Amino acid sequence: NNNSKMYILGNTEYIKDLYKKNKNTDNLIFTGFTDPKRYLSKSLFLLHPARFDPGPNVILEAMAAGVIPIISYRTGRVEIVSKVDSSLIINSFNPEDYACKLNELLKMDEEELKCLSNKCKKVAKLYHKKYKPENFKEFFKTIIESEDYD
Repeated sequence: NNNSKMYILGNTEYIKDLYKKNKNTDNLIFTGFTDPKRYLSKSLFLLHPARFDPGPNVILEAMAAGVIPIISYRTGRVEIVSKVDSSLIINSFNPEDYACKLNELLKMDEEELKCLSNKCKKVAKLYHKKYKPENFKEFFKTIIESEDYD
């Protein structure tokens, strides 16, 4: 849709010129480093095509806000996103694969997207309950007391 906007957050200086060489970049907005909360509250999707990011909190934050994540298979939190829908995990770093998934989701009707968004919230909430900081001491004790620990 022509009214859609894509906000690219973070260190964008080195890629901004690459994007601007392409046609139809009017909907791309390069914000640089900023607090993502404002964007998450107005977003439907979060693309996180990391080649390696072991535990991005932004995935959980986005899901808790009802934002649907589309991530690479090398992004941490794969196990959590797979509980929502394993097709949200892309098994490549090809931008076209991410664009295809995004287009597939955009073809869903509003009710289907709302259901997926609510499932993201539910999964994030369950994850938070299980792995909240208060439980760390118990998890650590289990590791220390296990037979495999030397």
